[in-house]
Amino acid sequence: MPQGHYIGQLARAAWFAYLSPDDVDELLSCVREHRTPDPSRFPDARDAALIDFLKIIRTAPIYVHSPIEDTDCYLVETIDNELWILWRGTQATTEDGFSLRDLYNDLRFRLTRCDFLPGNRLRLHAGFLGKYLTMRPIILKAISKYLSQSENSLTVRCCGHSLGGAIAMINAADLCIQNEILWNDNLTVACCTFGAPAAGNRAFADFFNFYVKNSTRVTIQDDPITYLPCFPWFTHVKGDLCVFESASVFHWVLSFAFKGILNHHMVKYIHGSDCHDGKRLPLPSETTTVMMIEGIVKTIIVYAVILIVANMDRFSILLYILFFVFDIFDNHFASLKKYLRSYLRGASYIPSDTYLVRQERSSRLIPVSSSHL
Repeated sequence: MPQGHYIGQLARAAWFAYLSPDDVDELLSCVREHRTPDPSRFPDARDAALIDFLKIIRTAPIYVHSPIEDTDCYLVETIDNELWILWRGTQATTEDGFSLRDLYNDLRFRLTRCDFLPGNRLRLHAGFLGKYLTMRPIILKAISKYLSQSENSLTVRCCGHSLGGAIAMINAADLCIQNEILWNDNLTVACCTFGAPAAGNRAFADFFNFYVKNSTRVTIQDDPITYLPCFPWFTHVKGDLCVFESASVFHWVLSFAFKGILNHHMVKYIHGSDCHDGKRLPLPSETTTVMMIEGIVKTIIVYAVILIVANMDRFSILLYILFFVFDIFDNHFASLKKYLRSYLRGASYIPSDTYLVRQERSSRLIPVSSSHL
């Protein structure tokens, strides 16, 4: 096993990152009380898929949210004294919701410099880096706290699906450098991603491959996201593990063209990972139906947008981009109001290092500055 754990277990952890804190509270309560979760709350049978993962959790996960870029992650302490950092991927399904901020950062594929990683030629995807930077201070503070409370070295596993996997790669590379600078090599860093796009250029991939000794990049051959960004200056990191291969080139072309984003769903990655581990995850009929409908609709939309843009003049394209950017910023400020109104009502400004953190069963989110964790 490349990560010392079943790949299917890590896949469930990546899917766990999509849950809201209330859903996590409900699942943990059901496990403690030995009762079945409300099927209307988990119509995709996600609760059944996460049973194996919930068994390895030692304490209640810590949920961290940054409203600046609408970024979420969970800090999970496992029974074998490891800390797992689970990054949420792009929200673009009926069960996970939709985040225009995520889609905006997915499209910011310009390569940019990174101040905390060495190397004059090292460049990262601007959108992925921007989302990680909003969470970086509190993540580093949390790991420093875990190390100060531990007598032995600490193993940290960075995990995520799609956009979350790209952020996990940046996170793992950052922790390796901070391990040398701050933590005297008391940290062991591992990274496992599912359906993740490339996070940077070849210089970043070389840096990552040298420092992150334990890396697994789980892919499905006909998942289009794993081939993105489709520019030659982006390079994938090491550790490719394909859990589902196409029977032939013809099958790959048909699957890639007609199923499209359907092959990127986390349920399919869990199923493929379980097959790799020698286990199986039965897919409920309602889940496969939803996946099929979403895949067809999204594929049609993507091809329609490509066709429309290809037939636009320059002025129309510029106008479309301006409306898109305006909508993104409008959604961003709406998100800030939604999350910060309750506890910053009397404040005249919004601190740039404010996060929403929650642990244990609670009905509210607690504002925590990165200097307090």
